[in-house]
Amino acid sequence: MEELALLVRQRGRVRARLTAFKTFLAKLNDNPEKIVEIRSRIEKAEQLWIEFDTIQNKIEDIDDSDIQESERITFEDLYHELLSKARTISMIEGSTSSATNFNIQPIAQNDPLIVRPMVKLPNIDLPKFDENYERWIPFRDLFESLIASNVVLLNVQKLHYLRSALTGEAAKVIDSLEISNDNYAVAWNLLKQRFENKRLIVQYLIQKLLDIPAITKESHADLRQLVDNISQYTQSSINSANL
Repeated sequence: MEELALLVRQRGRVRARLTAFKTFLAKLNDNPEKIVEIRSRIEKAEQLWIEFDTIQNKIEDIDDSDIQESERITFEDLYHELLSKARTISMIEGSTSSATNFNIQPIAQNDPLIVRPMVKLPNIDLPKFDENYERWIPFRDLFESLIASNVVLLNVQKLHYLRSALTGEAAKVIDSLEISNDNYAVAWNLLKQRFENKRLIVQYLIQKLLDIPAITKESHADLRQLVDNISQYTQSSINSANL
């Protein structure tokens, strides 16, 4: 059980860092000048879930009792509560000229932090992308439109969205990268180097054209399907040639 004891100590250190983040937020009422640190503090706090989840999974492989499930739920609830509050403060901070303009309600030491106005970021749904070269260009354009150009999102959040949208071989391309602000650009460039290959995309689309099944009988529906397939792959080839 020595391994379990070591993992529990590691989890305790992660939990202590989350508690320190909670203390920082609680003290903003007394030290509003500290508001300038909010974004860097958020970046550090966002990495805590990955660390906790990795350690907790190992713990649960050894001990799958209800106690461990309770530990996970307690940490997760506090993590999301604090990150939501911190991001709200950060968004307000970005739209005001000074920290004194924040409407941070006075709170007691153990009371929850209340910030007005409350702003909720919308959910962003992305299609999944695997190693299919045919789908790279539509995926790239949609991701750049919804995520990459979104000035509200931090790079570490963009990387989270990117990883959640990848499957199969595409996911393996960036699987070894840690979730951090700096690695977002690294991950995006790795994917572009791998899949934004004009020759391979055109070759793939030409093969798809050649693989279109022949029409065995006269049918308006079959003819329409053939025309649609040829138009789709031909247009995709033209777009790929213009990369």
